[in-house]
Amino acid sequence: STKFISMYGHEPIGFAYAPGRVNLIGEHIDYEGYSVLPMALDRYFVLIAMSVVPTTKTVNNDEDAVKVAHLHSDQFTSSSFSTNPTMPVQNENQHWTNYVHCGYKGAWLLHENKTDKAPIHGQPLNFLVTGNVPLASGLSSSSALVVASVLASLHGRRILMEEEDSARLSNSSSISNLTGEQIADMCRRAEQYIGTMGGGMDQTISCLGYTQSVHFHHETDELPISSTPITLPRQATFVVAESTTSSPKIETANERYNKRVVECMLASKVLGRKLGIPNYLCLTTLQQVQQQMQQNVSKNNMSSLGQMKDFVLEHFKSTLYTWDEILQELDIEGRVEETKNEWLCVFPHLTSPRITTGNRQNDNSTSTANMQLITMIGNVIREATIKGYALQARAQHVYTEAQRVLDFHRLCCTLQQTPADASKDDNRNSSSSSTIPKDEKEILQELGNLMNESHMSCCELYECSSIELDALTHTCRHYRYNGTSDVCYGSRLTGAGWGGSTVSLVADDQVTTFMKRLEKGGGEETLSHLNNSTNNKYCKRVFACKPGQR
Repeated sequence: STKFISMYGHEPIGFAYAPGRVNLIGEHIDYEGYSVLPMALDRYFVLIAMSVVPTTKTVNNDEDAVKVAHLHSDQFTSSSFSTNPTMPVQNENQHWTNYVHCGYKGAWLLHENKTDKAPIHGQPLNFLVTGNVPLASGLSSSSALVVASVLASLHGRRILMEEEDSARLSNSSSISNLTGEQIADMCRRAEQYIGTMGGGMDQTISCLGYTQSVHFHHETDELPISSTPITLPRQATFVVAESTTSSPKIETANERYNKRVVECMLASKVLGRKLGIPNYLCLTTLQQVQQQMQQNVSKNNMSSLGQMKDFVLEHFKSTLYTWDEILQELDIEGRVEETKNEWLCVFPHLTSPRITTGNRQNDNSTSTANMQLITMIGNVIREATIKGYALQARAQHVYTEAQRVLDFHRLCCTLQQTPADASKDDNRNSSSSSTIPKDEKEILQELGNLMNESHMSCCELYECSSIELDALTHTCRHYRYNGTSDVCYGSRLTGAGWGGSTVSLVADDQVTTFMKRLEKGGGEETLSHLNNSTNNKYCKRVFACKPGQR
């Protein structure tokens, strides 16, 4: 507040808070419509102080802008942008305030308010941002900033409505009554303004703030986000270790993150045609293929994820596809002649007013969202022409990872605490891994195995790991203390990958020594292909985490 007053000359009228997250399992499958298991962090967050600036009558007045500053101004320079929410985000400059701009746009454009017929216009706001989520660490610093910006902007919009016309109080009330799920969906769509084709895992867990199993329903008119809390293992702790390699999602989107989304889109269409699904070109996710197979087989007999994996291995070649081969697989030669745009023929949903971002037909942002998606997919297609598309590997990862999430959830449900168990929590720090009941220890080992399998799939099939992440997870899995093997049950990368962090499931009584070992660099546990490296310290920070709450 003191810094805010010195900067803007008045006190803030509100604060918006959004935690970072660690994803326990379920990587790169939220945008395919499958469940994931993220956990909000209790110690890493973004906080925004805000105020509303009275609208002036001078059109070009400097006050008629959204001003954004950071508490650590020596590291994050200030900026501003137009109050007009229809103005595009200036992604080419890659400034940190672009994420704030995304949140501001989302608060004005993506909140459907059918009773409000007034033209969309923004409001001058002052923001002061701070936070401690490590940047490019795979812990969702960008999404936390978008969520906090949406919340702060919604608060400013509600105040504007109340001040302009008392008759619109019902509209401001509609903002106040938004559910966490509705805000999460708004944040998911808002972050796509930045240029990434992500799902909604990060925004959902940041909004809801509990350990969640998040599931997305993209192809209905219902709210596309729902969540179910689960109980985590009580005899083990999740430990996060940040590697020395950063994970910049935006800068490499066309060749990494967005390319994986496009590869999965293409895989869904090719697999749909192979399986005889009508209108296969309209498929956009691999989950839709599974759903269509359910309808074709039996109303009550959904094709299992195991069956879908078998279909993938049967119908896709293991080597890379060229763009021409994909066009042949999709049999669209005649359509190309009609439209003169071959890649747009492959993605017909881009010409429809209702697309997979969840926009309704009466949403003012529909056209903008279509154009943005067209641009993102077009950028990927142009850069991927030479390198090709790994359709089999990507689809195989999605279906097997989705199954691992279900298995992980089922095992956690078997560890649900009873009232008697809860009374033991006070003594949990003095417990030993040797005192864990055998059946519970076996469950922890199974959870760890699923995490290990997830990492191998991310490394070999989705190709989103890094040398440092492989080394770090290897060190974690093979850590021993006084000869015991019951220290780390499993370890995997977390977040988009290509750098960032790992998450490990560690026995409670071993957490302190485990973390100290990682902080020292891991030593002899370094992977053989790093032995020639002059820098054997590949862990920047390590911490134990428990669920954060909103």
